Amino acid sequence: MPKFMKLPRWRWLPGLALLVPAICAPAHAAQDFPARPVTLVVPFAAGGGTDSIARDLARTLSERLGQPVVVENRGGGGGSIGANFVANARPDGYTLLFATSTFVTNAAAGLSPQYDVQKSFAPVAMLGRGPLLIVTAKNLKLDSVAALRRLAARPAPTPA
Repeated sequence: MPKFMKLPRWRWLPGLALLVPAICAPAHAAQDFPARPVTLVVPFAAGGGTDSIARDLARTLSERLGQPVVVENRGGGGGSIGANFVANARPDGYTLLFATSTFVTNAAAGLSPQYDVQKSFAPVAMLGRGPLLIVTAKNLKLDSVAALRRLAARPAPTPA
């Protein structure tokens, strides 16, 4: 038993009463956010795989934050329409982007001129990983990316 607890209760309870607000003060400050609903933007149409995962996340976040987390689908442009919406939203933490691999792919391909991926966004959490595949028509009989590159580098056949 700690030494302070061996003292008569009337001697250590007032000190404990002073300590409780000091411990709870940071928690109280953290409870100021969120003070209103949070929007989770899914940059794809409703009903797909990304949307269903985002809705599960929104439900969990709502329970933990004590505020509604509303999923808003803003599909189009391979995800760039939703990303552009979030990039231009008020930077207060109430508008989040449910980004997928297309977010980085669009940036790498130069398909997101409305925003700068590195300047407009800050990563918050990685929720999962998934495989990305390159597939071709079976009759091409390609077995590697190198073979696909060689095929792509060949001159196109001239029409007869």
